[in-house]
Amino acid sequence: MLGAALFGFGAILSTIAPSYVVLLLFRLFQGFAAGMMEANFPALVTVSFPSEQRGKALGIASASIALSALVGVVASGLIIDAFGWRWIFIAVVPFCAAAVPLCHYLVPESKGLRAGPRDVRGSLLLLGSLATFAIFLAYGTQESWGSPMTIWFLSITGLFVILLYIQEKRHRTPLLPAKLLREPVFLISILTYLAVVTVQMLVYLTAPFFLDYYMGLTNHGAGFILVIALGATMLLLVPSGIAADFIGTRPLETAGIVMIAIGLGVLAFAGDRITMASLVVGLALFGAGGGLFASPNYSAIMGSVPKASLGVAGGIYGTVETMGAFFGFALSDAVLGRWADVQGFPAGERLALFNADFHGAIRLVFFAGFIVAIIALGILSAKYWSSSRTGLVPARKASTSF
Repeated sequence: MLGAALFGFGAILSTIAPSYVVLLLFRLFQGFAAGMMEANFPALVTVSFPSEQRGKALGIASASIALSALVGVVASGLIIDAFGWRWIFIAVVPFCAAAVPLCHYLVPESKGLRAGPRDVRGSLLLLGSLATFAIFLAYGTQESWGSPMTIWFLSITGLFVILLYIQEKRHRTPLLPAKLLREPVFLISILTYLAVVTVQMLVYLTAPFFLDYYMGLTNHGAGFILVIALGATMLLLVPSGIAADFIGTRPLETAGIVMIAIGLGVLAFAGDRITMASLVVGLALFGAGGGLFASPNYSAIMGSVPKASLGVAGGIYGTVETMGAFFGFALSDAVLGRWADVQGFPAGERLALFNADFHGAIRLVFFAGFIVAIIALGILSAKYWSSSRTGLVPARKASTSF
């Protein structure tokens, strides 16, 4: 409730922002508010449904978010064209105002859990480590991985991580409970998710340039091709969640990553023979694999932690998603940015993007995504080994429910 209220208040402030810098500050405020909702959202869904319906519930929730994002992109463009950018934030306020009473009356409150003292120092150290790591990635891709500033920010990140480790060892209710990170299913699932999000960000950042500049599609045509991939993801979110309740999460997670790898393999190894048909097939497989993976992985993560740690698990899930976006952007920029530097063409020059070197750089990005997908498959394989020790069973056969 507080997150929705603060997000709406931030939207009002953004509407009256007098400058770009002030708008960024208000958007930062909205980011903090969104974090309150994002961390608690999976926990609330998990505790509201029995374990044998967890995959279905998380799948519906994920599909709802994906559909909202897709509709929001289209609606925001129409609003900007018709009324201007400030009306985007005005349009958000009624939804936030409606969300507060709906949360109060419809969302069940978790009871019987004593939170204990908050780890404020740990939160600040985690924020510092993520911020300096993001700056490290920015300097590494824009300048050089061996530049003094890059090494400096990497060192600062390392210092923050060490201090965070010491703080978490000492605090009675740590921000990142060591017991949670020692849970093999949780750790393997969250690392696999990190790899998959990295691949998704890598592809969705790169594909528009390839479709627009090299394949010669219009903006609408490129958008339509990408909607095929996104649509394939969205269509499988709910069915994969339902299937996970019956057969377990591991087979679906594995099949999803395999499909992602095959789709990227089509794009990476087609070479100069790539056609529109192979491009559509590759992106469709890539999108379908993401949909097949997402809900079962979500269910595995939230189902592997005790009820008292669901909020923390949701926060880690959101943080890992942001880290994956950072990694994907860094990989994409490292390849395409380096290619642009080598070419040395003037800013805004489109013709340079039609040559064979650009095509090679794009294929290298797809190949990097293929390698990361193979790494994700390797990480996931550890879950099969751990399950033989923990005796994991599909949710429908489990007797425990939240």
